[in-house]
Amino acid sequence: MSVPNFEKGWEVPGHDYQAHTGADANHGPTQVIYKKGGSGGKTLATETITYNGANKIATRAIVWANDIYM
Repeated sequence: MSVPNFEKGWEVPGHDYQAHTGADANHGPTQVIYKKGGSGGKTLATETITYNGANKIATRAIVWANDIYM
């Protein structure tokens, strides 16, 4: 599996499924879970997104699984 690459934004290697939660009529998701092996597969990373008062992305953070390369 390749090393995560941030040159083109968030690029989670090897995932084949994303679960988006927390979206509403004003903004996109507040959490994205990236998995390998479909919806019941292994979680590779969890991205958390916050929005400002204008509903624009304020922050993005990602937590990688400890064994993403195994």
